[in-house]
Amino acid sequence: MKTKKIIVTLLALGLVGAGRLLACDIHFEPAKPVLAAGASARVSVFVKFEHRRCDIPIEDTRLEAKNIEIVERGAWTELKSGLYRLDLEIRLGADRGELRAIRECEKKGVSEGVLQAVSR
Repeated sequence: MKTKKIIVTLLALGLVGAGRLLACDIHFEPAKPVLAAGASARVSVFVKFEHRRCDIPIEDTRLEAKNIEIVERGAWTELKSGLYRLDLEIRLGADRGELRAIRECEKKGVSEGVLQAVSR
């Protein structure tokens, strides 16, 4: 009986952990750009949907910048089903800056990708 409780508990924990792994994947390339003072750099934001038919349009992905200016913003491009790319040109406004891409899902909560840029 005790073994059965342990197995059920482990399965429940595994399902909770698997749910976190299924959130939208958001990342930047390059992951940590280094910029000279006053210079700009090109970065790309990649978003891979968790659900095949996501109810949230890709355009609803929010970008929040701290000490980073978005000089130029392209349009979202679908690379393949459920995988999108947005090209940006950024300029650092201080020694360090941060850019966040955020998606809010009713089913899985908030997915977030963070870019940290530093000056040379």
